[in-house]
Amino acid sequence: MKHDVLVVGAGSIGERHTRCFLQTGRAAVAVCEPRADRLAALAAAYPLAATYSCWEQVPFSAGQVVVVATPAPLHEPMATRALAAGCHVLVEKPLTLDVAAAERLQAAAERAPGVSGTAYVYRSLALVAALKARLEAGEIGPVRHVLGVMGQEFPRYRPAYAEVYYRDQATGGGAIQDALTHSVNLVQWCLGLETHVCCQADHLVLPWVTVEDTVALTLRRSGVFLVSLTLNQFQKNNDLQLDFAGERGTLRLDLRTQRLGLNRGEEWEWSDPYPAERDTPFIRQAHHFLDAVEGQRAFACSIAEGVETVRTITAALESWRTGRVVEVRP
Repeated sequence: MKHDVLVVGAGSIGERHTRCFLQTGRAAVAVCEPRADRLAALAAAYPLAATYSCWEQVPFSAGQVVVVATPAPLHEPMATRALAAGCHVLVEKPLTLDVAAAERLQAAAERAPGVSGTAYVYRSLALVAALKARLEAGEIGPVRHVLGVMGQEFPRYRPAYAEVYYRDQATGGGAIQDALTHSVNLVQWCLGLETHVCCQADHLVLPWVTVEDTVALTLRRSGVFLVSLTLNQFQKNNDLQLDFAGERGTLRLDLRTQRLGLNRGEEWEWSDPYPAERDTPFIRQAHHFLDAVEGQRAFACSIAEGVETVRTITAALESWRTGRVVEVRP
């Protein structure tokens, strides 16, 4: 019997969730979207079980899977309503735009009987899972520094970026909340939580918007680790590289080549590729969430972990605005 899945929001990420849950072969997928043209486009492109144009009129049922893929300010009220109805709820990143809303959503998830999670899709990449396993095995000893360098020509991948939520921080836009949040969550998954955040950012290139497109972020846990992440959204090459420097070597994640590198001296030793198309991690994520619903496994990223990433991202924005190092946690 297939799972009853409702995707709320038919923007680019909502469409991807629709397509990828269908690709699992384990879901009958419905979509809720107020824009008639988008709803019609998805209904024409995919074998949908149902369509809804009004969120308030959706007939929830206990045990239903709800994927919240709307702009971030709507995540808390929508997810809370679905959780209260007994649904299993997967919420897109960022979980919310402020810590208080994130904590309220976490409390709602803890009260509810259903499975819940935050859709940080990097955790569903086989490449990232392999990195985490090697770090946990102690292959390079305690990790003391992470250097992340990443960027892409954002308009090539999101041509309508200036017309959607990305154009405004208040709707979850800008490089920090929309893009860098992925790498922050990945590092937190691999290393644990930082205590202090320092951030510089600017709008340097992208036309038609004024939100930041370039970021330099530092995360620190005193005496334990230092993380330096840099990102821009205009460079021509699409790259993400993370170096985890331990006391006995360095592990490098190279997302472009989809390989892991190990360096204990002069030479790099490279793994075989972990091939993944753009939909691959989303299909894996959909499988993982359905597995969690069936009680086969815990979902990769909990709501509580999503809250901690919100805490860090909001601290990064505060640091940028004030020019101060922000203490996030004691």
